[in-house]
Amino acid sequence: MKFSFSYLVNTIIVTERLNYQINSSVINNTLVMSVLLMSVIDT
Repeated sequence: MKFSFSYLVNTIIVTERLNYQINSSVINNTLVMSVLLMSVIDT
């Protein structure tokens, strides 16, 4: 019981980290795209 609980917690932590990385990369891509759009609009 103890082992399965810690395994579950570890799995949750790993998925949360993966989700965070994916989300932050998506946010970065959106920032880059908006900056590019702004520069295109400016010129």
